[in-house]
Amino acid sequence: MSVKDVRIRNLNKKEDLENYTEFINLAHADYPGHKDMSVELVGQYIFGAPDFDEKAHFLAIEGSRIVGTANGDLESEEAGFISMFILPEYRFKGLEEIFYETVAEYLTSKDMKFLRTMVHAQFVGMMEFYREREFNDKWTHYSMTRDMDNPIPEIKISDDITIHVPDLENEYDAVRTTIATGFSDTMDSTDEMMMNFDEFTKEEYFSKDGIVAAKDANGRMFGVCIAAIHPAMKDTGHIPWLAVLKEHRGKGHGKALLLSSLAWLKENGVKQTSLSVELGNPGALKLYRSVGFEIESEMKFLEKKL
Repeated sequence: MSVKDVRIRNLNKKEDLENYTEFINLAHADYPGHKDMSVELVGQYIFGAPDFDEKAHFLAIEGSRIVGTANGDLESEEAGFISMFILPEYRFKGLEEIFYETVAEYLTSKDMKFLRTMVHAQFVGMMEFYREREFNDKWTHYSMTRDMDNPIPEIKISDDITIHVPDLENEYDAVRTTIATGFSDTMDSTDEMMMNFDEFTKEEYFSKDGIVAAKDANGRMFGVCIAAIHPAMKDTGHIPWLAVLKEHRGKGHGKALLLSSLAWLKENGVKQTSLSVELGNPGALKLYRSVGFEIESEMKFLEKKL
């Protein structure tokens, strides 16, 4: 293959749906934990997403075949996120450079101050590709999964602790503050996380029943765990946030919250649950392993300041 035979254009949701679905399944075949998606699922949950912008998505076409895709998502007012997927037989033959320049130019036009990306650690070549372009390692996460057919351990809490589904009409701010405070000792800023949380609660698949909170004897909220069910794959769950205030850690409260969320997911037919944990958080890694999660892959997050 020569890049001279490839043309780059924007994605067209109506015209490219079937070819895109075929491509994305082939391009992800060597990714850990990948599950093939149908045309219906791609159309509804990827192309049909409210924030999906055709102008931010680019295709590499050889003849009539899609051989690569790239997109530049606006993560926040300051940060853009670059993703690219290329068929295995077309990798490192020049498409990466073309895609990077195309997407970086698009995001720069949006006045982004940072460019970010995420790479599976097994794809060493892609990590070096970004590092050569002055991306720095920001953090490393493990992606972990749990087989929900395995029994869920008994939930144990002390008598002075209450675990409940919070009333978001009255407790939204308390839930939000608990998450922010719980992560504040491991993050420079939680502003972006809180923006993501606010957006998450507006999604169609968000369920108020997927949130559990812990309160002490004085009624003060000190822990929150949030679970969600994948909108397209109803047998797949995810834990996006588990936060416990520092002074309440090491007492089993985080484990009780997590088990409560897992029980809710199992009751709703989930067969597999995923989460991610930062490599530099051994306490969380130990907790997740103790309830049956196993490491599936290692993810590298990289960032470049413009």
